Amino acid sequence: MDGRLGSPIQVGWVVEDLDRAMRDVTGLFGVREWRVVDWPDPALPDIVSFHRGQPAVEWRARMAFGHLGSMEIELVENRAGVSTYGEWLATHGPGIHHLMYAVEDVGAVIESFAGQGVAVLTSCGVSLADGFHPRWAVLDTGGLIGVNTEVVAREGLRG
Repeated sequence: MDGRLGSPIQVGWVVEDLDRAMRDVTGLFGVREWRVVDWPDPALPDIVSFHRGQPAVEWRARMAFGHLGSMEIELVENRAGVSTYGEWLATHGPGIHHLMYAVEDVGAVIESFAGQGVAVLTSCGVSLADGFHPRWAVLDTGGLIGVNTEVVAREGLRG
């Protein structure tokens, strides 16, 4: 892993009120269709979440996904529990939280970034007999570049 991620495929915002944010983004930028999901997503019963290395069993969020051309827009309203989204909102207020990149191997990117002193804020994936297999992760690059970095397995968690 040479550290290069390519072009971002998503911009993620943390918002206080998801319904209001969807209306605002639609009005300002023309996003017309939103897919809204609750997290944890009942359609993904085998997915487990971690925050700063600890199980994130209390974390609840509502998320909306739309598109501006080829760029996916994600809006996240933290509803309960400790999460990177709630922490960002408390520290920075509403706004851009992350840029997301599709990668072949989330674990390899995590390792590469860890070698540069970047911690994992949140990771979600599946636990199998041979260990945890991350499907996506938010990496703590906010203090370095002003925005966090999210990586997702190229085959996608969101389909």
